[in-house]
Amino acid sequence: MLRATFRPERLPKRPPPGAPESVTEPVLRPSLPVEVLDDVRTARSDPASAGGSERETKREPIFRVGELVSGQFEVRAVIGEGGMAQVVEAHDHVLDRRVALKAAWPNPRIPPLRNEARALAAFRHPSLVTVHAIGEHRGIEYIVMERIYGVPLSEHLRRRHQAAAIFAIDEVLDLLVELAEGVAVVHRAGVAHRDIKPGNVMLTPDRRVVLMDFGLVLPEVSVGDQTLVAGSPPYMAPEALTNTVETGEGHLVDLYALGVLAFELLTGERPFAETTMEALYRVHGTQAVPDVRALRPEVPLKLGALLGEMLAKAPQDRPPSAESVAWRLAGIRDALRAAEERARGMSSLPAARSAPPSTPPESEASSPSLPEAPSVAYIDVLIVEDDED
Repeated sequence: MLRATFRPERLPKRPPPGAPESVTEPVLRPSLPVEVLDDVRTARSDPASAGGSERETKREPIFRVGELVSGQFEVRAVIGEGGMAQVVEAHDHVLDRRVALKAAWPNPRIPPLRNEARALAAFRHPSLVTVHAIGEHRGIEYIVMERIYGVPLSEHLRRRHQAAAIFAIDEVLDLLVELAEGVAVVHRAGVAHRDIKPGNVMLTPDRRVVLMDFGLVLPEVSVGDQTLVAGSPPYMAPEALTNTVETGEGHLVDLYALGVLAFELLTGERPFAETTMEALYRVHGTQAVPDVRALRPEVPLKLGALLGEMLAKAPQDRPPSAESVAWRLAGIRDALRAAEERARGMSSLPAARSAPPSTPPESEASSPSLPEAPSVAYIDVLIVEDDED
């Protein structure tokens, strides 16, 4: 949980018609602390990515190792925690399987876990975690979820940063397509995740890309009525930082966060390197996003353009849906791979054969004449793609 000692003035919901594209400098005034909540981060993820500090991970566990929860789930280990909740691994003695239990820290500001459980129970997608049940133990509500084995994307980023390496572009596109498809399922259910970041994405050994931690999930009809700024500041859209999200536009906040994540995967750094809440508030709201192709020129033009749209300051300038983002990402990925295949095919073609002699040898002169087969060095394949708007 990150605490800031300022509250931004609410900005106008929409600029007037014909207004310039630049964003007005926000006004800051002293006020009561603004709590910025993040949900659960795994024990191996970078604490900075969740907007917290290392010492916040040292709390007493909600459920202790060895405790039998509700007479059925034996706690084996703490596997993740954050400003809102803690997740433990447990053995289900009834169904003889490993599960994850999520329980919230005592805090009246934290949304009830049943909201998250109900939202997750409505989803069925490989990129989303499955909820099995909800229960109560010692007066503490908890969710029983699928146990996801893997490594957080934030940890992959940290390791690559240490090795001075970055993700291949097609690797990034594969990951983003799966993630965008999962986010699209969430949005079709009429809710917004509101905390998309590398620490909340798990990469599994069977190559699943799983979006985790739905503790900040809200129905679209409620996103415009919030009094608490909630999320992970480095990935929050300008309107989320200023608490001016319009009802029905929570999905556009998620698209901005997905754009920040994509930028980080492609370049190894976030669009804005600021670390304090006040600085992040200013740069996300007023500073132009760097061109991803200036940092990595081999990024396809269409991918750079899509990121620019996703990171637009004004929500209405972003793509209309996660589904459209997934389709565009898949098209860019397929075109990139088709181009690579054509390049490999051209490089492997045999050298052109020399022309045949103009007159056949004497031994063949009396042979019956046959139609001459055309000589083909290679076949051109024309791949037609629909132009994007």
